[in-house]
Amino acid sequence: MVSAGKVRLEDPVRIHTPDEILIAEHPGGAIALEHLATHTSGLDRMPANIGGLSKPVDYAEFGVSDLFDFLVHRRPPERPGVRCVYSNLGVALRGHALAHRHGGSFDAALSRWILDPLQMTSTSSEPLPEHVDRTATGHDVLAPVPEWNIPGLAPAGNLRTSLRDMLRFTESVLDPERTELGRDLAAGLPRRRDLELGGNVMRFDRVEGFPAP
Repeated sequence: MVSAGKVRLEDPVRIHTPDEILIAEHPGGAIALEHLATHTSGLDRMPANIGGLSKPVDYAEFGVSDLFDFLVHRRPPERPGVRCVYSNLGVALRGHALAHRHGGSFDAALSRWILDPLQMTSTSSEPLPEHVDRTATGHDVLAPVPEWNIPGLAPAGNLRTSLRDMLRFTESVLDPERTELGRDLAAGLPRRRDLELGGNVMRFDRVEGFPAP
């Protein structure tokens, strides 16, 4: 969307959310799209109004309106751009903001800008009919666990996909000249640079809240 001129990385996220949503801001500055993309937004890792953080039903009942409600009433605890802290909340906000700028749902924006160009036909944030018979059963140690659905946090990890689709996405990253999206991804990598904050080079294996490999 950046290369298409729809958004800029330095855009405050508030200009890409519904007009009635007045996201609380830190006195030190507004959250930009690039802050959300690089986990430097100053936002919490998770929204506190999601309920009991370990129950699938709590996540399933947490919608986009709940996400925005939290962001309206919760000022970021840290100034944007200062520290790199992993945030599912920030990734979800970015996805829903871009969807609003696109003019539709998150799934519609995802399809238009990523899935359709790469012919990733088995990927969606909602279960597709073809997923029913070939979805792997998740386990907690040895016990099977129910499938999770996280509509409010869908951009932060609610996608269902296939190995074929993941290979297509991987190919676009490893061989960016093959597709326009690949070229866009390659052009954006320098912006997702090692984050030089406070004189320290921050890598994702050193980001707070992000497990080391």
